[in-house]
Amino acid sequence: AWISAHPVVRVGIDPSWAPVEFLDEQRQPQGISVAYLRDIAQRLGLRFEFVPSRSWAQTLAQFDQGQLDLLPAVAVTPARRQRFGLTEPYLAFPAAIFSAGDVAYLGGIEALHGKVVALVEGEAVHDWLREQHPDIRLLPAPDTPEALRAVTRGEAFAFVGNLATTSYYIGASGLTQVKVLGETPFV
Repeated sequence: AWISAHPVVRVGIDPSWAPVEFLDEQRQPQGISVAYLRDIAQRLGLRFEFVPSRSWAQTLAQFDQGQLDLLPAVAVTPARRQRFGLTEPYLAFPAAIFSAGDVAYLGGIEALHGKVVALVEGEAVHDWLREQHPDIRLLPAPDTPEALRAVTRGEAFAFVGNLATTSYYIGASGLTQVKVLGETPFV
């Protein structure tokens, strides 16, 4: 019944969360979640319309304003369980601590207490750190590449983010001076 009432499903993605989802050089949606949606569309006869945005924060705002029907890759948090109708996760990636290569191994999240930590505004890590570690000073960035640059510029001691996505952007941007230097309990 829902599919009949919604022949076109408006989809929002994070434009810079490769390899999970992103916009390529031609501003076309790509990534794991997009591949899943294309397969689902073919199997069910649905039509997905990808609505562009400049950032994950803008995508969330579009959803809240009723401009989107679906977000295919949202990390589960208690607040998001109340905000969205969520399915069981189909992907899981650990969040790791990234810092300058000359910093010694940090271990766990406790090593970040009292320090400035970059993160992507609106991502689950933002909520988790704000709620569970209020003594960490947060430096929100619009996307992973900008958060990594904040670390390389010395504006942030570390970045906490998705291991797969961050590793992708480190390789793509050549920011090889940033390394995985710790673990978090977040997935």
